[in-house]
Amino acid sequence: MIDEKYQGQGYGKEALKHIISYFKENGASNIRLSTKESNINAIHLYQSLGFAPNGDMNDGEIVFELNW
Repeated sequence: MIDEKYQGQGYGKEALKHIISYFKENGASNIRLSTKESNINAIHLYQSLGFAPNGDMNDGEIVFELNW
């Protein structure tokens, strides 16, 4: 999570890029995460990095998945 006063400055995107690289380098074949349907900013961020909804829900949140 990025503090509200620092959101929209690219920190979350850069952090998520590092997380994706870490998982790729350590043998994972995908990443799944979830967010509320109302969190449009998070959805745009995830989609900009290649995540797509996989059709599942997690405790009322949309599940996104990135495969490689």
